[in-house]
Amino acid sequence: MTPDVPSEPDPASEPNPASEPDQARESNPGGDSSPGGESDAPRDPDADAPSDDVRTPTTFAEIGLRPRVLRAITAAGFTDPLPVQAHAIPDVLAGLDVVVSAETGSGKTLAYLAPLASLLLSGARRRGDAPRAVILVPTRELAQQVADVADRIARAAGLRVVLVHGGVPVSREARELKHGSDVVIATPGRLADHARRGGYRSERVAHLVLDEADRMLDMGFRDAVLALVTKMPPERQTLLLSATVPPELEKLAVELLREPTRIKAETGGDGAAVPEGIEHRATVVRQPLKRLLLPLILDDPAVRAALVFVNTRHRCEVLARLLSEQGVPAEALHGARSQTERNAALDGCRAGEVRVLVATDLAERGLDLPHLTHVINFDLPGKPATYAHRVGRTARAFGKGIALTLVTPPEEHSMQGIAKRLGVRVAWTVVEAFDYEQRPEGLDPLIPPKKRGRSPAGDPDAPKRKIVNPVRQKQEFWDRARKRRQSKRDDLPGPDPGPHRRRR
Repeated sequence: MTPDVPSEPDPASEPNPASEPDQARESNPGGDSSPGGESDAPRDPDADAPSDDVRTPTTFAEIGLRPRVLRAITAAGFTDPLPVQAHAIPDVLAGLDVVVSAETGSGKTLAYLAPLASLLLSGARRRGDAPRAVILVPTRELAQQVADVADRIARAAGLRVVLVHGGVPVSREARELKHGSDVVIATPGRLADHARRGGYRSERVAHLVLDEADRMLDMGFRDAVLALVTKMPPERQTLLLSATVPPELEKLAVELLREPTRIKAETGGDGAAVPEGIEHRATVVRQPLKRLLLPLILDDPAVRAALVFVNTRHRCEVLARLLSEQGVPAEALHGARSQTERNAALDGCRAGEVRVLVATDLAERGLDLPHLTHVINFDLPGKPATYAHRVGRTARAFGKGIALTLVTPPEEHSMQGIAKRLGVRVAWTVVEAFDYEQRPEGLDPLIPPKKRGRSPAGDPDAPKRKIVNPVRQKQEFWDRARKRRQSKRDDLPGPDPGPHRRRR
């Protein structure tokens, strides 16, 4: 992380609040109008975009960030603010609690890192100080990605960032926390562990960020998050960012935030936002033929880098091995791999050494792979929101991408339902060079050995599992046991006649 350099106040530029803290506003970056002004009357949460009396900033300089942060943003390669950033940064600078609901790849990370860096420059840090800002994320990969962006901005601003997540030695993180920090980026479970050990203190936390909050609830981190938040000062600023806002997340927002500003982007019917630059395709294929069709799809020169999603760790590991055996540079990414292996797979994908990354839903959130051209759903996801998060790994920052789903015949209706809920159009395609009627030889290696007796979904020709009557099976078990006991009795010698019989 960055060296321990005390930060100094930068009086050249002060934050320019977009509104007063005691007013709750609502913005809609997905609409055509700019964020509105303030009103004495409470706003209707379902109202349309505010009026045009306040112009939307078109450059980072107009937003009111400090010059040192502006120089860091320029050096990091960011040019003009994206819509979510233009609406959220002024509210964060004003000290408001904010709820941001926007599609994946819309720039939510910089929308809170840039204003937090400006706010944290107002005070100097001493060795051993507790952090002033805490950013909680659901997964290790997302924590590392947020830390990469924070490190580029904090290095020029003189702020110190500490990364805390599982898969690395606790002692190393404890030393970093003891040294002092301005910002802590952590997963809830590991940060709670440091709190129990006494290595993390929260008395100075003035800013709390819950990134990908819906995913944290899905992963069961609600209790850990609440345990951490209850020990923070109640006057803190809280930011909640998510691609979807389900009812349970709305309850959490009401519990933790104070009259928050709500910034919403256009979302699908299921509350999940799908980037507009994605072309959705699907092809119908029987389950055993998927592993034969995938290499043919990847042979297309247009597939420069692909992320393939499967539903289980076993299928992830086996599919990556099968692709590698056929000469396709592929790596597996799932929760059972070590942190070193997961980092190596992601670094290889970003460097272009790994052309295909086979992953479970561990990779559906937060991963930023700029050169990714295709997302392939080898297995159909169970929820529309999961589909939206998966395909959102491509077409980042309003780019272009292709999402292809391999659908078995029984899953056609489910795929149509997902498309309808998300409001996307799916083009049903056929790979001309592939024989959809062929019968593969041997067992399907993607099916675990314990389940190979079962018929895979969508394959009527697969061997059926033998159905056994449990009552008859139990009776046969006891019959065999009775016969074994009887056989042992027959093999025993007869009783000893005794000495009186032997004398005769």
